[in-house]
Amino acid sequence: DKLCEERLRKRGLLGFDDVKVLMGQWVSGEDARLRREAVDFRLDARYDHWLLDEFQDTSGPDWSGLFPLIDEAASDDANTMFIVGDKKQAIYGWRGGKVGLFDDVIGRYQLEPGRMFESFRSCPEVLALVNRVCGDLETMRSLFGEAAERWEWEDHISAPGLQDPSYRGESRVEVTGDWEERIARTAEILKEIGAGSRAMTCGVLLRSNTKVREISDFLRDEGFDVIEDGRREPSKDNPVGVVFWHLLKWLANPEDSFAWEVVEMSPLAAVLRGRFADSSAAIWEGLTTEVSMNGFAAMIERIAEACWENWSAFGRRRAGDIIGALSAFDASGSVTAAEAADWVGRLEVSQSPGIAAVQVMTVHKSKGLGFDAVILPDIPQDVVPSAGDFDVAEGDGWICQPPASWARALLPEMVAAEKRWAADQRYEAMCLLYVALTRAKRGLYVLLEPPSKSMAEDKASLSNWLATSVESTGTAGDVIFQEGKSDWVGNVPLIPEKEEAASAALLGEAVPRRNRTTPSGEKKQVPGPISVGGMKFGTEVHAIFEGIGWIDEGAPRFPSTEAGRRVADLLGETSVQSLFARRGREIELFREQGIEAIVDGRWLSGAIDRLHVHRSGGKVVRVEVIDFKTDAVNSGAELAEKYRGQMNAYRNVMKQAYPDAEVDCLLISTTLRSVASV
Repeated sequence: DKLCEERLRKRGLLGFDDVKVLMGQWVSGEDARLRREAVDFRLDARYDHWLLDEFQDTSGPDWSGLFPLIDEAASDDANTMFIVGDKKQAIYGWRGGKVGLFDDVIGRYQLEPGRMFESFRSCPEVLALVNRVCGDLETMRSLFGEAAERWEWEDHISAPGLQDPSYRGESRVEVTGDWEERIARTAEILKEIGAGSRAMTCGVLLRSNTKVREISDFLRDEGFDVIEDGRREPSKDNPVGVVFWHLLKWLANPEDSFAWEVVEMSPLAAVLRGRFADSSAAIWEGLTTEVSMNGFAAMIERIAEACWENWSAFGRRRAGDIIGALSAFDASGSVTAAEAADWVGRLEVSQSPGIAAVQVMTVHKSKGLGFDAVILPDIPQDVVPSAGDFDVAEGDGWICQPPASWARALLPEMVAAEKRWAADQRYEAMCLLYVALTRAKRGLYVLLEPPSKSMAEDKASLSNWLATSVESTGTAGDVIFQEGKSDWVGNVPLIPEKEEAASAALLGEAVPRRNRTTPSGEKKQVPGPISVGGMKFGTEVHAIFEGIGWIDEGAPRFPSTEAGRRVADLLGETSVQSLFARRGREIELFREQGIEAIVDGRWLSGAIDRLHVHRSGGKVVRVEVIDFKTDAVNSGAELAEKYRGQMNAYRNVMKQAYPDAEVDCLLISTTLRSVASV
């Protein structure tokens, strides 16, 4: 909420939840109601017809915000409202969805519900299993009690176009074994039906993101082209991306030993030592210099070239994702390794399932999707619900954290609240299995764990519901339900092999890419070991200076660290202090100002620590380029000589930007406690 406040509301913007809250405030008082009436007048003047889709997932705040508009439409003969949803797909109660709103709306407006049980997705063989399980009301009542009374069921039938023999399919329930065996069996089924070689989509649906990642990695090792959860995270879902991400994190902070160890354990370590030296300090200096000259994308690309032949096609694609993202990062003008690491770490690439791909996702994410073949290896044996999950008790006008079970038993209101919660949990679990089963178009494969010998017949679990409905408990290796035959895949065409191009298109003459250089690369190189501690201290000093504006307009704050004390002490020096006081002058202040310019045919890119643009009558008359240095030097002349090339580069850029202005380049030395002019 603090982040939303900083990034949205202070800038006059609203997030999605803000809109919901504001739209529902009309119930809190007369002033809020009058403000809402003004909003409704404008909306009602523009919209005559309202369609609410997926209504079973509507929350209380959602409905409070929409109610005045819907109520107006329902009471006006010229306006209409239309509500669409399926109570059996109410799987978002955990985030506020209230399936009971359906009945409230139907009762309030005396609506006539229209039911549609014709499926335009699933073939008859798939619906045979769906009807067998989800239509077994006797079993559902015996296992889930009151929750099953809410279940409104009518057997589903396939639309006429799906009843053609050429569209036949198969549904199958197998008792397989423990989780490891079910993972292996999932891969076997995918191979049996020709996933990857036939023009079909395949979905593997699971309960948790942890299992999504686990089974995705296993299937990739088996050679399948896997799309995880409808998106890919190139820096997290494969070894190539992980090591590049940690390399960037180490460049941002050389004291991050974990990040360096990740790099050390990878093939990249030998490549880096072969290019630079055995010491991590020399590698860090070499890579950062290369970044300053050519950018992050070119640096990573050069490392990848040395390992390219040994990577799988999957690894190469992920490397391409990283390099492409860093190319965009370089073009954005950002220059720090910390920003690059954050950019890559947050990188997500959305993707559709496509043909011949296996998509692994949670059941919740699959809602609204359909796949030619679906495998469900994660039907739980756990009792629904688990009493340990009862963490919020609600009643009419009250809400609280539940006390211990012995205390709850003494409070009738708490007993009733827990009973309502348990019924809601069972109903949502039933909906979750229904959604999972109905994602399949032609092939549906359910893998169950064998029941324990001590399991009660009335155990309220999804696994027991499914097994009881097909009238079998079974042992490992048994097929306890089958409708249709596995040869249905013969009607799915094979994916043609890609033909080699007859001849490669001729390319024009190469245009050399302009090399990217930085002002910091112009500094005089001094031989000797690199201090990692010194680099960290310098970074902290720069961060403190970046937070200082004009000291005569607001007192700066300093952290209680050695760097903070050093900067505070430095600002006590008259020569330094005068640079940080505006004294009413017409000066624009820029901190960590990025620069891009073409100087003598070279692309110059960098960042100026502190930039003062002096104006007189609106015209720029003088520019001060200020850099902060923590080098251990003996004199200002030595410091100026070391950084003369860098500061001259800044001067040339500023001369291009402000040709009529005088340009002064100044170095503030924390060691000498003075200002040096270059």
